[in-house]
Amino acid sequence: MCSSDLVAQLQHPSIVTVHDVGRDGDTRFIVMEYIRGRTLLDFLKQEKLPCTRAAKMLADIADAVAHADQHGFVHRDIKPQNILLDADDHPHVADFGLALSSRDRDVSFEVAGTTHYMAPEQVRGENHRIDGRTDVWALGVTLYLMLPGRPPLPGFRKEAFRLSTEERSGGTEGTSRGTPYK
Repeated sequence: MCSSDLVAQLQHPSIVTVHDVGRDGDTRFIVMEYIRGRTLLDFLKQEKLPCTRAAKMLADIADAVAHADQHGFVHRDIKPQNILLDADDHPHVADFGLALSSRDRDVSFEVAGTTHYMAPEQVRGENHRIDGRTDVWALGVTLYLMLPGRPPLPGFRKEAFRLSTEERSGGTEGTSRGTPYK
């Protein structure tokens, strides 16, 4: 979606640095900063975060996401698996593989992201509406997961995604208008 060499221009203490991008024959490669540590998801599986620590961690992540947005990027896949914690548990946003640059936003793309963290416009395939607020939605879902240790409305997002996909593909018309809590 978003060219790696464009992402390499992002310099922020809470974004994994891309040092180089290239191609070796048919193989593309990315040389990134090595973060010794674990993912936020692995951390949350082992420890419960106090509210103040979760808020500080999320503030650092949000600052990185805002920096990317100010430079014309929407990550589109903010989730605990894409947040790397270094040895001091400082978060670093990684994996801009689904990111869109401001140049890409008028181009039609398939629905992309991780279901539980996708904003409504992503789920509905309204790519023309994707902007920095899309990542803010995912930050909210991530914070919710950091506090009670589970995603908000488990199962709801997958069902909403399924219904939205059916509607876009010509399935049952209007099925995504209800609230599928079942």
